[in-house]
Amino acid sequence: MSSRNIAKLNLVMRQLSNSSTMVLVRGRNKTVLFSAFVLLIVLVGLILTALPLPLSAQSSLRWSIARRVPGYADESSAPVLVADNNLTVHAFGSQFIGAEYAIFYNRWTPKEGWSEPIDVILSPKAQRAEIMSAFLDSRGMMHVIFFGGNNTGGELYYTRAPAINAGQAPAWSTPVSLDPSASNPSSGIITGDDKGNLYAVYSGTAEGNGIYVVVSRDGGETWSAPLKGFLTNSTSLWAFGIQAALDAHGQLHAVWTVVNKAGNGESVYYARFESDKREWGLPITLQDTKGNDYEADWATIIPYNDELFVIYNYGFPPFRWMRRSSDGGSTWSPPTKAIPTLKGENGHPVLAVDGGNNLHMILANRTLDDVTHGLWHSVWQDDHWTEPEAIIAGPASSKFDPAWPKAVIVQGNKFLTLWRQDPGLIGNGVWYSFAELDARPLPLVPLPTVTLAPTVISTPLPQQVIEPTRTPIAVPAANFDSKLPVETAAQMDPNLVLLLAVLPVVLLIGLLLLVRGVRRAY
Repeated sequence: MSSRNIAKLNLVMRQLSNSSTMVLVRGRNKTVLFSAFVLLIVLVGLILTALPLPLSAQSSLRWSIARRVPGYADESSAPVLVADNNLTVHAFGSQFIGAEYAIFYNRWTPKEGWSEPIDVILSPKAQRAEIMSAFLDSRGMMHVIFFGGNNTGGELYYTRAPAINAGQAPAWSTPVSLDPSASNPSSGIITGDDKGNLYAVYSGTAEGNGIYVVVSRDGGETWSAPLKGFLTNSTSLWAFGIQAALDAHGQLHAVWTVVNKAGNGESVYYARFESDKREWGLPITLQDTKGNDYEADWATIIPYNDELFVIYNYGFPPFRWMRRSSDGGSTWSPPTKAIPTLKGENGHPVLAVDGGNNLHMILANRTLDDVTHGLWHSVWQDDHWTEPEAIIAGPASSKFDPAWPKAVIVQGNKFLTLWRQDPGLIGNGVWYSFAELDARPLPLVPLPTVTLAPTVISTPLPQQVIEPTRTPIAVPAANFDSKLPVETAAQMDPNLVLLLAVLPVVLLIGLLLLVRGVRRAY
């Protein structure tokens, strides 16, 4: 309870005591009862108004206890997350299942927690099937792109299935190759609109290391040839960390990092794909490294309120920097530190908009500071990012180094975030936490019931297609509770705990004064 509220409480107590004395002296029965009753009501009302209001974009979120996602191997990365409009998050990850590196699927709901993971997609060439991205269209169809290959290179594959049947391997269409010259390290994202337009932006090598896009105008039935957008003009530089999004006008915006052989980011780029013209605009350099600037990488983009927001990592020590565009990416604001009080980086920041049109950011922070090392949340408010609040934080160690977060807002008001241990350290699986937002929930829309996915029209692959198995992935022996954790007093707002503790005492005192006044009056 704040000092201001405590002072108000003391004042009411004095008024209650003085009023009781005054009515006793007067000896008026009705006045005694009425005055004591009114003052007691005022006292209770003051206490109730001092209680914390429901959570808002401006107040602290109460994140659930961090728990490990069941069924994920120690070295697994956080999966690709896609939320539907039926209170469900669909998750796609990649890990070894026996001798195969396959794509597996599970789902999460606030009520039931995590389902058991099951493998659903294998690479047609019996190599790695590494998930890149997934997109759920308005018809309830889930679209997936993945890298199928090995350390020397591979292909960009596409497959789809009704989202309601995403956990059934036979529901997925036969994977087709969209580009036989995808690069390794692989990076890509798929997105689309409500008109059947799909865009897969990825790192390829067809005309040299760079950025390419393939387009479908019919919901994935047919695809264009790869369209080049940017080349590194080097065999030792690659495009990586690709992020892309469609704006309200149907234009596609992409950001990426150019990385060297050491895996360090040298530049952050932006380009717009004119979807109606099927052509790329000129790439724009958002950030270059200079001298000992460490790295420029982990760029994320989102359209928000007729602007484009880009957040990326840069500098030494590293900070998150922000640039904005109000003209569709033609010009950009000067770079500014998004959160000046928080240095460090550990993967892409995640940007998401809730049902109340509030823009949120989740970021992992790697520092030598025990206080700021962990996972953080901030909100765009009054033209700036709010002071970040910890989802989980503590001393860095070989088993605590949150990295590469993923996050999604479900139904407009439920925030789920996942992360893994930094891959350079000892793996300890994938972890998650979630919170309730004070935002307008979106209407529930059940997924349409479709029994079989339509066949994708394409040239048959010459290789033999290996049918995925439907064997569930074994859950690790450790007993991790994936259900909704019960919030403990230690997690509750300390002001609320104090108020709840004081409330019975205050009510008892008020009741005693009331009884005392009644007795003396009569």
